[in-house]
Amino acid sequence: MRILLICDYIEYGGAEVYMHTLIKILKKNGQNVKCIYFIPGSNKTYASDTYVHIKTNNIEKIVGKFIRVNRIEKRLSEIINTYNPETIILNSAYHYYFSIIHVVKKYHLVNIIHDYRPICPNANCLHSDDTICSGYKDENCYKLCHGKYSYIHIFLKRINSKRIEIFNQKWVDVNIAPSKTLAQKCITYGYRCICIHNPMLEKTSNSIPDENKKILYVGEINHNKGILEFANCLIRYNKDHQKKFSLIMAGKIDKNSSAEFRKIIHNENINYIGQIAHKEVANLMRKVYALVVPSLWMENYPTVVLEAFSNDLIVIGSKRGGIIELLSDNRGILFDPLLKSEITEALDKLQTLPPDKYNEIVRNGQIYLNENNSLEIYWSNFLNYLNSKL
Repeated sequence: MRILLICDYIEYGGAEVYMHTLIKILKKNGQNVKCIYFIPGSNKTYASDTYVHIKTNNIEKIVGKFIRVNRIEKRLSEIINTYNPETIILNSAYHYYFSIIHVVKKYHLVNIIHDYRPICPNANCLHSDDTICSGYKDENCYKLCHGKYSYIHIFLKRINSKRIEIFNQKWVDVNIAPSKTLAQKCITYGYRCICIHNPMLEKTSNSIPDENKKILYVGEINHNKGILEFANCLIRYNKDHQKKFSLIMAGKIDKNSSAEFRKIIHNENINYIGQIAHKEVANLMRKVYALVVPSLWMENYPTVVLEAFSNDLIVIGSKRGGIIELLSDNRGILFDPLLKSEITEALDKLQTLPPDKYNEIVRNGQIYLNENNSLEIYWSNFLNYLNSKL
C-alpha cells in the first residue's frame, strides 16, 4: 500500500514524534511510505527517499493559513501525481490547509487530530480566565475570549475554523484522535472520528526512583502549559514545608512568558536546561523522581506521559483533557491547575509516597501502556480501519 503523509513541521512537538513513529510502523509492516513537510527543523538530514521538503517563504507561510497558494499547490500536485498514493494522511497540516485540501480531496483521506482545533478556534478550549470551554458551538467565543484576543482576531479565527470544518466534513474520510475524550467531542460536532491511541515504542528502561525528588518538565514554557504557576507553587511549598523538591525545566521559552520566567529562574531549586533533542528525554527521565504535566489548556493525549510510563516514572498532571484519561485509576497523581491547594496536595502526596505505592502506580501505567499503546495493538487498529475503507 502506498501511503503519503503531509505535515507542517518535521520537528516541533508531540505531533511530529507521532509522525516519525507512524512512518517506522508503516515501513516495518511492509508499506510504501512518503512524507511531505513544509517547515524544516534542525540541520538533521532525513532520508530523501521518504521525506520530501516543499520550501516556502515567509509571505506564503502567513497567507497560506487563509487562502490557497498556487505555487504550493503546483509543487504538491507534482509529487502526489508521481507517487500516486492509495491513502493520504494529514498530520497536523494547518499552515497550508486550503492549498493541501484542494489537491488531495479526490484521494482516500485520513486526518490525525492532535489538539482541540476542530472545536476551538484557539485550539486550547480555554476561556480568558483559564477555565475550561466546551467549544465554539456551545459557548460565545466573542464574549468569553475577548479578555485575551480582539474581536477582529476572534472573528477571523472563527471564519477559518468554520471553513476547515466544512472542508473536513466534506472531503476527509475519517479523523483519528488518540484520546476517547476528544474523539467523542469531535463526533458531537459532526466529524467522522474514531479513537486509535497513540503508539509507543518498546519499553526503554527499568528506572529506580530518584531519592532527591527531582521533578521534570518537558515542553514549551508558556502560560497555557501551566508550568510557571506550578514552579511558583513548588517554590512556596519548599519554603513553607522546609522541603527540597527541585524542578528541571526543558524546552523553548515563549517570548510572552519570558518576564515571568525570569522571576523564578534564580531560585536554587529551579534548573532550566534549555531546549533538548527528543532522544535526550528518556535519559532525563531515568534521573528524576517524577514528571509533571501541569497544562492549563486541554491536552489531547500527551506523548510525554506515555514516555514516562515506558520509563517507569510516576506522573503528576492537571485535570485537563486526555491527561485525566491517562492518569486515572491510580496511574498517576491529578490536580486542578487553577487551585494552588490541589497543587500543594499533589506535592504532599509525592513527598510522602512510600516506595511500594510508587511502584504500584508505575506498574499501573505500564499495564495501561501494554494494553493500549503497543505497536502491535496500534498497527492492528490502524490496519483494520484501512482495510475496511479500501
